Amino acid sequence: MMATEAFLPVPHWSERGEWEPIDERTGERAAWPAGLDPAALPRPRHRLRERVTFLWKGRRRQGEIRDIRLTAAGGGPPTLEYIVYTSGHGYWLPESRID
Repeated sequence: MMATEAFLPVPHWSERGEWEPIDERTGERAAWPAGLDPAALPRPRHRLRERVTFLWKGRRRQGEIRDIRLTAAGGGPPTLEYIVYTSGHGYWLPESRID
């Protein structure tokens, strides 16, 4: 019998303009942990499907935002990350790299 791993869902921004808890192991919607108020999470500066300019390896590129998630790597402060698609490739970018 396998032990159940503890996990926290990752907040992903929805097209309805709210955070949704996603289990990234399965890609399915999950439940928020007890006591977490999603309204208290930071709101993204950009919208899904928005065309943006971003910096990648010293070059300015343009693409479309396809996903936005909130991460807390290494126990640090939460960071907004955007996946921007251009020329058939997706790039995970911190909000600071998007104009």
